[in-house]
Amino acid sequence: MKSKRISFLLKMIILAVVVYGTFTLVGMGKELAGLQNKVVSLNASITETQAENARIQDKITSVHTDEGTQDIARGELGLVAPGEIIFKEAGS
Repeated sequence: MKSKRISFLLKMIILAVVVYGTFTLVGMGKELAGLQNKVVSLNASITETQAENARIQDKITSVHTDEGTQDIARGELGLVAPGEIIFKEAGS
């Protein structure tokens, strides 16, 4: 009788461990899927940031040229080169 009782308890313990393991694995699978989605999102963000950095670097490089400096002087500061004449439309 005791051996049947021990055998039954052992089966119940094994069943409990298997059920616990199954729920743990399912939970970890969901967590892994969420983390994989986050990795994809972060990789897209990194790509966008790298493109923005490249655009800014190009702009910085162009500012260090004579043409870039003249564009800023004309556009933002309203300066003109010697001998240039500015024409403005009426109503502007």
